[in-house]
Amino acid sequence: MSILLRRRTMIKHAENAPSYEATCVNDKYIQFSDGKILANAYTKGYFYTSGIPVKRGQVASVYCKVGTAVSVISQYNGEGQNYSPFVRGEGTGEYKTYSYTTTEDCYISISAKTDEGTLVTIDGVNVNLI
Repeated sequence: MSILLRRRTMIKHAENAPSYEATCVNDKYIQFSDGKILANAYTKGYFYTSGIPVKRGQVASVYCKVGTAVSVISQYNGEGQNYSPFVRGEGTGEYKTYSYTTTEDCYISISAKTDEGTLVTIDGVNVNLI
């Protein structure tokens, strides 16, 4: 009886697991200096995402390589190019994990290089980048 109960609990938990999805805009990124979207010869090979809804206390993590001008994790503040930069890229040329714990319910946007090594998670759950 307990095995059946565990299986049902596991199935129910999997069905209620959170999922995240974000649309990518290529060859642009969010600048750390002012939160504006930049598009020029230097932004080729970068992307930024649409807003990803997060709750207060959730941890957004991005495993990527980025330059120092890039805001890896930003808060999206509504329509247009309204972003508040949270986490700045270090520009080391190496993959690194950048993380931010949200202080309020909000939407975040990610900026990173468009390569196969980039991984975005919210509380350990992968974000599907489309």
